[in-house]
Amino acid sequence: MAASAVIAALIALGPMSAFASPSNAAMDAGRVATLSETQALLVCPSSKGLAPFTARTKTAADQEAATFDRLSLKADLHVSDQSWWPQVREMWKAQQASPELQLSGTVRPGVPLAQTAYSVLIPTKCGRKLVEDSLMVTFLPLRQPTSTGTELFFRDRDGRVLVYFVYP
Repeated sequence: MAASAVIAALIALGPMSAFASPSNAAMDAGRVATLSETQALLVCPSSKGLAPFTARTKTAADQEAATFDRLSLKADLHVSDQSWWPQVREMWKAQQASPELQLSGTVRPGVPLAQTAYSVLIPTKCGRKLVEDSLMVTFLPLRQPTSTGTELFFRDRDGRVLVYFVYP
């Protein structure tokens, strides 16, 4: 999917965050893009151990979504796919500059990513199986009633639930 098509799909999804549009320079350089450079997933998680979600792993994803980006960098790295670690570090650097942690909120239970409009954020190079076997969980902050929430994309790697993308 072309970058312009991804941007158009993101705009159709609703209010945009303050992050910039995708940077072709980052993609061309073959390096991991930071959150300030992209809205779509640039680095695909490994397909090794990718498994469909079970009732137990769906519950675990909902529980992880309730605390992700609110406890500590160490905690977030522990529940993230290695491909997402650079972005997790960037999120925590941004929080240190503006430390307004949202400690309370509600979680909308996970739904299969393939059944949502957000599946366009996963490039075809990552494979359709990643989209089919992913779960999207929404965290809604209590102090921001107009927020559409944060979408967390999870994968099940051999029974271990891992975040591999967060939007926005």
